[in-house]
Amino acid sequence: MGPYIVFFLVVVSSLSFGYIMNHSFPNKSSPTRLQSLSSGNGNGKDLTRIAFLGNSILYYNDCPRLIANMIANSEMHITAVQNSCLLGGSNLASLWEKGNGMYTKFRTEPALLPSDDPTAEPKYDVGAATVRELLERQRWDFVVMNDFTQGPARKDTRCKGESALVEHYAPLIADSGAVPIFVQTWAYRLPNMRNTEDLGDFENFTARVRDGYRCYVSILEKELPVDRSRPQIAPVGDVFLYLFKTDQTLWEKLYYRDNFHPSPHGTFLEACVLYHTMFKRMPPMVLKDTWWLDARVMQPAGEDPMPLPTEEEIVAIWEAVRHVCEGNMDANGFSSNVCKRDCNDAS
Repeated sequence: MGPYIVFFLVVVSSLSFGYIMNHSFPNKSSPTRLQSLSSGNGNGKDLTRIAFLGNSILYYNDCPRLIANMIANSEMHITAVQNSCLLGGSNLASLWEKGNGMYTKFRTEPALLPSDDPTAEPKYDVGAATVRELLERQRWDFVVMNDFTQGPARKDTRCKGESALVEHYAPLIADSGAVPIFVQTWAYRLPNMRNTEDLGDFENFTARVRDGYRCYVSILEKELPVDRSRPQIAPVGDVFLYLFKTDQTLWEKLYYRDNFHPSPHGTFLEACVLYHTMFKRMPPMVLKDTWWLDARVMQPAGEDPMPLPTEEEIVAIWEAVRHVCEGNMDANGFSSNVCKRDCNDAS
């Protein structure tokens, strides 16, 4: 019997090793788990469905897929299903009017969707064509959105954002069942760039954007059912401000070379804040390089990649997020009457 037992053990060991290799390391011939998920095919016991609406603040370094990977590698045993409608340079109104602008930018190998027909025209995970199509496609747990980075900071552009929310977004969000989350964006790294002279210094710029998003929360809250969870703000800009005050070296690394888009450091920070805003807990204090292997885009085509955060920087960013999101700077502890600026006023 001895030789048969040895043979049986060898076969079992080989099969086990093959299973581990096939399920731990995705390859180009086998679509990754997230590529399937982002087309809507969740396979976990619990699903969290997240819709993303916005611009390059979200698609640089593929924040939607990074968050899905972060959730999948957490201890919550949740599978994240994401989809999006994104358009570079858009505000809430223009995104509604023009729709998706990622047909070229997301036409990359990691965005390829699996197909059983090798002769078929390749299809890519570029997101929904319009905001309406995205929000009507299925029910969502969260709708994550951001305005143009200067939009909430000025009355005229803020009022246009409020009108778009009331007229277009609110009915669809109400029907989708989702909790809306606004990404409070950050001030630019250099003062007075991109026509921001009227927005003041870094702290004033941040405060004006924060106030604008609080107005968005107040106006949207009035349009949603009374039994619905309150719209939330993901205070990404406040974490940028905290690092601006406490760690200038790390703060500078949050920016792409153009001084306003996020670097991988900045997108990791953004994802951590969104995670905490959604689940009221901190994400894992880790960032694996493999979480970006399926990023549809990192930075503009043809430009050199930015460095990823080191282990020490990951810890420092995580701690900064925890300080802001769990400390006295909680972005969602404000009164619903905080917005004093009436769009109907002449002032």
